[in-house]
Amino acid sequence: MLFTGCEWRKVEEPEIEYHLVQEGVYTLADGTRVDLWQDEWEDTNYYRLADGTPLVIERYGSGPENAHVIGQEDFDDLTAEAQEKVTAYYVKQGLLYDIGNELEKVYAGYLDMQMQGKEEEFSALYVEQNVSPASSNDRIMCFTITVRTPLVVQERISQTESCCTVFDRTTGEVLPLSELFTIPEAEICRTLLDRAQLNDAAVQAKMEKAFLPEYIIFYPGVLEIDYPHGVLEEYSNWIVAVDYEDIKDILQPWAIPYQEE
Repeated sequence: MLFTGCEWRKVEEPEIEYHLVQEGVYTLADGTRVDLWQDEWEDTNYYRLADGTPLVIERYGSGPENAHVIGQEDFDDLTAEAQEKVTAYYVKQGLLYDIGNELEKVYAGYLDMQMQGKEEEFSALYVEQNVSPASSNDRIMCFTITVRTPLVVQERISQTESCCTVFDRTTGEVLPLSELFTIPEAEICRTLLDRAQLNDAAVQAKMEKAFLPEYIIFYPGVLEIDYPHGVLEEYSNWIVAVDYEDIKDILQPWAIPYQEE
């Protein structure tokens, strides 16, 4: 490889300093102690065994006021009243995962690798939760909350699950599906799946049975039904997408987000 006019040098990564926050912040089911550490910026939690082995890295979730998507409206475009209510909504909702359960899951995977002689191949897995804008129009603003947790520890596979909330952009009130659609709420899932033309009656029946309103996500240009990992299959999540053009007769006109340019 030829470089001209510059010198190629290896850039050393800055060394991060960590400090102990609390010993024994968690005690696992077998009595093992887990300590809490943080980095020098104090924006990430590091859960470690007493011998220093890192289990879980928990990144502090960003709220709606901290997330921005290029080309999309976001929290800053809401009225002051709406901002206050949206913030309060997510503060009240809190974390959608239990860090204790995640520690137990990762620790069990660590013990399995230890028994297989693969202890040196183990490394900490990430847990995080974030809120970001999904879509909007002159009446509504939609936010998705996304949670990332470990799924298969040995293969370092994570699962990411998202759910959507639709807010009135002026008042900040949550708008339920019954107000967004022109058909009865009990018919929404079946109708959306029909319009998606799955052509598999057995799969559609499972989706209808497992459906929850929060699985619907309003994106620009397309509405999705996002089934989390384990709802339909153990290690898979399923996503059904429907163009707004195909469902505009069952949606309130003001519930269709701005389209991507």
